[in-house]
Amino acid sequence: MSELTGKDISQGITKSNQLKDQLDKNNGQLDVSSLYQGAQREADERAERQRKLREKELEAQAKRDKEINDLLAKAGETVRKEKEEKAALETKKETEKAQAELEAKIRKENGLQSAEEEERSNAFSKMLGNLKL
Repeated sequence: MSELTGKDISQGITKSNQLKDQLDKNNGQLDVSSLYQGAQREADERAERQRKLREKELEAQAKRDKEINDLLAKAGETVRKEKEEKAALETKKETEKAQAELEAKIRKENGLQSAEEEERSNAFSKMLGNLKL
């Protein structure tokens, strides 16, 4: 069971005094209709407080959900950008590699050396020329 608070005790005393006053006014007879209306009014007030409390809780939950969704969307966008950058880099590397291979193939088919091969050949020629056999 829950403990009584000062507010609960105060309300109980007030209700008891109201009941005593009603009995005094009506020569010891209870006005059941007034009691019922008072109880109904209190139930309605309680229901309204609970509705407002639920509404606040729903708003707070919606705010937390939005924050989480925003974080997840941001994380997803970051991952997507990273993948796009990686794909672009891989595409560039593969394009450069294919371009170099195609150039080497065409130069070879036409009896030409690549710049690297010419440089190497010239270096060997110089080395052989310096040996003076």
